[in-house]
Amino acid sequence: MGEWHPCRGSTCGITGIQAFLAKHPEYDGRGIKVAILDTGIDPGAPGLSVTSTGKSKLLDSLDFTGSGDIDTSKSATISEDNNVEGLTGRILRIPAEWSIPSRTVQLGVAVGYRLFPGGLVSRMKKERAKTLDREHARVMNILRQRLDAFSFPLQEKEKVPESVLDPISDKQVDSAASTGDQKKDLQDWIEGIEKEKSEITDPGPIYDCVVFHDGSCWRAAVDVNESGDLTNIPLLTNFRKERQFSTFATDDACLNFACNIYDEGKTLSIVNDAGAHGTHVSGIVAANYPETPEINGIAPGAQIVGIRIGDSHLGSMETGTGLIRGFISVIQNKCDVVNMSYGEPAKSLNSGWFCNFANELVDKHNVIFVASAGNAGPALSSVGAPGGTTTSIISVGAYVSPHMMAAEYNMREMTEGKNYTWSSRGPAFDGDYGVSVSAPGGAITCVPNWTLQRNQLMNGTSMSSPNCAGNIAILLSALKERVIPYSPIRIRRAIENTASPISPGTTLDSGHGLVQIDSAFAYVLENKSHASQDIRFELSPRGVYLRQPHETEKPYVTSISVTPRFHADSPKQALIDFEMRVTLTATENWVQVCSHMVL
Repeated sequence: MGEWHPCRGSTCGITGIQAFLAKHPEYDGRGIKVAILDTGIDPGAPGLSVTSTGKSKLLDSLDFTGSGDIDTSKSATISEDNNVEGLTGRILRIPAEWSIPSRTVQLGVAVGYRLFPGGLVSRMKKERAKTLDREHARVMNILRQRLDAFSFPLQEKEKVPESVLDPISDKQVDSAASTGDQKKDLQDWIEGIEKEKSEITDPGPIYDCVVFHDGSCWRAAVDVNESGDLTNIPLLTNFRKERQFSTFATDDACLNFACNIYDEGKTLSIVNDAGAHGTHVSGIVAANYPETPEINGIAPGAQIVGIRIGDSHLGSMETGTGLIRGFISVIQNKCDVVNMSYGEPAKSLNSGWFCNFANELVDKHNVIFVASAGNAGPALSSVGAPGGTTTSIISVGAYVSPHMMAAEYNMREMTEGKNYTWSSRGPAFDGDYGVSVSAPGGAITCVPNWTLQRNQLMNGTSMSSPNCAGNIAILLSALKERVIPYSPIRIRRAIENTASPISPGTTLDSGHGLVQIDSAFAYVLENKSHASQDIRFELSPRGVYLRQPHETEKPYVTSISVTPRFHADSPKQALIDFEMRVTLTATENWVQVCSHMVL
């Protein structure tokens, strides 16, 4: 634990993880489920197999974008010799040991380039083009040698290899010299091949899909080798049931995928990632390496629910429908924490359907929602949505420490720790903080196998958000183990009120400061008997933002309403009995406030 920790971004001591887990190794996230709303997760990535206690790391893998939906509504009957014609035209060999009582299967076809992440498609196109070029050059060389042989003087022909003179020595060019004028045929074929090659469009791999009911559940097989022989193809069912996955093997794609089957077998959802982002984020939260624990994620005992919201048809952008379906899944899976390292600029602040759903997750279903603040800094008010614009979400800025500068960026001369220059700054346009807290914003951890790498350095608030989520998972693990009740607002107060201020900088840069998990745990223990810790105080407006010179030329007077908000299931008597007497004090001498108020 004392060694450099690349996954935790050299941050074991920065957020208190090292000291906390040294005292409480059993509070490593076990018993906590973290939903990752992202590009999807590689189920075969290093570190994402099991938790520190041996449980399955990836509880479920779901795609709510529709990118991987395959129409399998066409049915076919298996022949007596266990064959069926797939939709690609290949004859598919159905293994005799498969249990298919009805002898009927559902068929579909998956187009690889429509399923695969953009980075993989680019790599495969280059590799397949090289293979095509090599084969094209080989065939053209044979053809040109044979054409040249017709021009050799008779006495020279005996010097020409027999394979050149023999027009049927290569099966690929047999028909070019079997009939008619062989020389003319060869010339025409050479010309035709050159023209066709310039017009070729690579369709990529195309896979047959087979779905059937085995008497107890729906199962699916994808002909990942494009061979038609399904004998050694993994037989999958809904991922949550057996947690099995398969791998697209054509041209060394190395793309792992899970399956879910819907609509009585008429829709097969192939769940692969739309990019490396989601796997990397998951590794920061909870990667577990039993043989090399020094490269574990923040909470190796936690379990992950992979919820893909990145639509590969839209360059991995999210859609409203995918987000809503993802939120529903968070509730169904009874997740404790949500991490969403996604976002973009928005004019609408703390309102709209997304905000309403996020509020419901937090206020009604006790889910702690963590999101990235954005990478549009250092300008003021550069925070993005939803992290920097939604009150119920913990918005996380990105911090870099001297140790990270040395270990991750190989800097020879380090500066003091600070937020990255590109980390988005507050305040939000309505005066809210914009950034709640900050956490380390760079990490080296696992990425999908199709990248042909074991791990990779990434940085951004996309990395600081899961770092914070992992810290929260550890805090919740401790509280559950001690049977101490908590609420999202109680946890948020602990995280924000114990964060370490970052200097140089202000709250606009880093929010309340750098997450300190050991101090947050102590804060929860100290205040566990205070019921007011579970009450959220809603401000309207959320803040006062005076930015332009003319706005500060004379005193500005405004009123702000404060409304206590209780959990949706709180007893009505608790609302009736509530009363809080508050003393107000201005922290700046140019601000005047009333001295007392009663809530």
